[in-house]
Order: sequence, then structure tokens, then C-alpha cells
Amino acid sequence: MDLAKELLKQPTPEWTAEVRDYVCTSKDRFNLLMNIFLNHHSHDYRLNQRAGLIILSVEQVRMPWVVERIPDMVKVLHPNLSVAYKRNALRLLQNHKIPEHLWGHAADQCFQYLASSEEPVAVKVFSMTVLFNLTKDIPELATELRMLIEDQYPFGSPGFKARGRKVLKALQKDGH
Repeated sequence: MDLAKELLKQPTPEWTAEVRDYVCTSKDRFNLLMNIFLNHHSHDYRLNQRAGLIILSVEQVRMPWVVERIPDMVKVLHPNLSVAYKRNALRLLQNHKIPEHLWGHAADQCFQYLASSEEPVAVKVFSMTVLFNLTKDIPELATELRMLIEDQYPFGSPGFKARGRKVLKALQKDGH
């Protein structure tokens, strides 16, 4: 299977399962998938989007393989990434513990995304969750996170408000 070519096909649940099963049979295949995902310079956003979809599915079967590549996903975060890449990377990162040596970089990028008026809702809500998860290890981030959510809340979309309520409630529960 030519993985890059396969990722350009229209996804269906059956297709996702087939590609996931193919990738899960070999760590080399998974690493190829990750390299396609991490290639944020690709001119076809669909490659990143569909690779992200498969990685989410691979998590269910080969979680350690995904966890090993979390540092790679964090390291490539920067403001000039495509929206699709930011959204897909943050969607994956929100479910994982970020290594301590990358906390600062992850927090800086997520705060930039959350504060930006240019970022779409999905990037903002996934950033909120990544930042909330970081407050477990860096409680000092909670005040800034709370302020950013509260400042944008009155003007936020329903999705922003729903995630914002959830994060604010969890911050309060944690004593922030």
C-alpha cells in the first residue's frame, strides 16, 4: 500500500479501519504515517488531516507508539502552521501528557492560539484543553488561562462557550 496515496482517498469507517490495521502491523509503517502527519509543509492539507484521523484510530490499538511521538508533535507547533495542522496536532495532544522539557513550548504556543482573534474555534478549544492539562503540573498557568477564557467567553461561539465552561469548572474544582 502506498500510504500517502491511500490517505488521499475519501475516508469511510471501513477505510479508516483498513488503513489503521495496515499501519498497526509494523512500527515502520506507523513511523511513515507520523512523518506524513508531521510534514506540515505539504501542499495538500488532506494528507495531514487523514493521517491525523488514522493516528487517532491507532491510539486505540497501539497507544505506546503514539505516546513516543508526542514530543515530535509538540516541537513542530508554531504560529504559522496551517489551521488543519494545528487542529489535528492539538486534537491528539489534548489526550496525552506532554513531556516536562516541552511544557514551556506547548504552553506558549497554546496561549498564542487561544489569544489570537484569527484562530478558529477548534484550535482554541483544543488549546484550552492542552493548557488545562498543563495546569496540573504548572498551577501558575491557571490564572492566565482563566482570564483568556473569561475575556473571550461573551463573544465566543457555542463550541468555545461549551469547552470554556467545562475548563473553568475544572479549574475551580482544582482550586484555581
